Amino acid sequence: MVNIARNIVDHAIEQPELRSRSGKPAGAVVRVETRLVTLDGVSWCRIAIEDDGAGLDLAALRVRAGMPVGAGDDEVAQCVFIDGLSTASSDLLFSGAGLGMSAVHAEAEKLGGTAMISSRPGRGTTTVITIPLG
Repeated sequence: MVNIARNIVDHAIEQPELRSRSGKPAGAVVRVETRLVTLDGVSWCRIAIEDDGAGLDLAALRVRAGMPVGAGDDEVAQCVFIDGLSTASSDLLFSGAGLGMSAVHAEAEKLGGTAMISSRPGRGTTTVITIPLG
């Protein structure tokens, strides 16, 4: 959760004046939702973290990850989980080494779960972590 929060602060949330110019309120919204899901007799904890920021820079991700031009946005978005990959500028407060989101993905997999990300340019990003219980 800490790695996701750091990435939201540094990468997702625009400055208040930029948000206002985009028709958004100056203050950002970050929503965390947890849900218990049972599938085939297995209980899962689903954690969704959603922000109303700028969304992922899919073009920059595509270039940094070496993805082909024809790769879909959802596929490109998953590149944030590649160890060491970063599109960060040098003026970030909390993140930028390209390790935070790969750590999120690795921990979810270590627990037998998954981590996925989706983004809507100009509207925000949602990270969903699903892990089995018990």
